[in-house]
Amino acid sequence: MRPIKVRLMLVMGYLGAVIGAGFASGQEIVQFFVAYGFYGIKGGGKYIINSIVPEFSKERFDGHIFVIDCWPDNESKENDLISQIKILKIFNVPILISSHYPLKPEIQKMVDYYIFDKNNPILHYTEFNKYEVNSGRWSVMDETRIDNKNMFHHDYAIWVSMRNAFNFCKYLGKNIIHFMEYDNIPDAIQYRQAFMEKIPYHDAVIYEYHKESTINTHLGNYCATYIFSIKTEIAIEVIDQIKSKEEFFCNKPKGWQLEIVFLEQLRKVTNDIYITDYIDNDKQLNTQACLLYTSDAADDLICVDLGGRRIIKKKNKTLHDSYYIQTLQC
Repeated sequence: MRPIKVRLMLVMGYLGAVIGAGFASGQEIVQFFVAYGFYGIKGGGKYIINSIVPEFSKERFDGHIFVIDCWPDNESKENDLISQIKILKIFNVPILISSHYPLKPEIQKMVDYYIFDKNNPILHYTEFNKYEVNSGRWSVMDETRIDNKNMFHHDYAIWVSMRNAFNFCKYLGKNIIHFMEYDNIPDAIQYRQAFMEKIPYHDAVIYEYHKESTINTHLGNYCATYIFSIKTEIAIEVIDQIKSKEEFFCNKPKGWQLEIVFLEQLRKVTNDIYITDYIDNDKQLNTQACLLYTSDAADDLICVDLGGRRIIKKKNKTLHDSYYIQTLQC
């Protein structure tokens, strides 16, 4: 990626060519902003956004709201959340954070609304038998096998966080919700085109992080729940279909993972679902997801099956990372 100074020089040079020498040349614009170092570049950035991107005005996205679900329990997660908020502020759209983890006051002040729910209804491993949920993971390298015990599943906790946020959006009178987990740092232009400009014409805009996962998979069909856009009335109807842990986890033969449950309930409400063509070029989405082990199997559904196995070749050694997921009838 080009350094910010080089990118600004290119953009400002283009501006100079378009505006004409009668106003100011590209070289003069560059000299004016860059000569003052950081603050000059910062001012130049604001000039570009305000002058070249008028489509980010409040009028264009009136009735929209961003909803961020987060669990920023370390500095890296906090930094991702802050970066995300800064990007979203470009659109002049209200931002709501919904969390089961308390935020620092300085982060709260960056957004318009903040919902904190101290009750965090994760499914703890001590509850697995009660809800008849059985899941496990193991890794095998050469002759060594390591069993990874899942201590909890946070799928239902996120569902509750969504419910809290969606109902508050309805209270505010917002008719379009752009939902994100805190670890998404999208490209602003592409995000606007792929989500914000599409949702007015559909009930929901969803993202496939594995191709054709919404129509063709050996487990239940699924979509990403870490980024999507949805009409508020549709979101409320979807979320109200499941109101307890029992309803979320029990009697789910296709899987109880959040990505599966959300898409299943969404399709009960509407067929007007658009699959976005957003391209995650620089791994900007779901940045905190762990490649080999995450807190629930849904983070890497392509590798989850009844006794399923994936094989990854790495440095002349073969790593077998296997999973089993079982959901029994309650």
